[in-house]
Amino acid sequence: DCGTIQAKGPIQYRNIPLELTSETTKDGILILTLTGRMDVQGVADIDLEFASAIAGQSGPVVVDMSGIGYIASVGIKAFLVQAKLLKAQGRQIVLAQPNEAVKAVLATIGIERILPIIDSMDAAIKTAAG
Repeated sequence: DCGTIQAKGPIQYRNIPLELTSETTKDGILILTLTGRMDVQGVADIDLEFASAIAGQSGPVVVDMSGIGYIASVGIKAFLVQAKLLKAQGRQIVLAQPNEAVKAVLATIGIERILPIIDSMDAAIKTAAG
């Protein structure tokens, strides 16, 4: 894929399906944790679940990206679509803890002008809380 970077490190992300887990903090912040590859298949696997989790809450959203080893343009698009929907509702989405390779891809396209990218979960939750 053009414009994507495969993370190198101890965790191998090849052939790992994208998985989504969610929880809500006592302050009403939705935490979505993604694990695997945000490629065409991965995003297709969780797209409906991702959108449903966000639609089912009224507060801000933090996406824990620490388990994402690869992101393609379709993964970035998924975040941008949700960010636009949330902004129309007066809500926001914050991306948290991307690894260096994923962070480099996000920085290359300038997504931080639209979505906050925060290095720690605590700071991301504080950012989302306003």
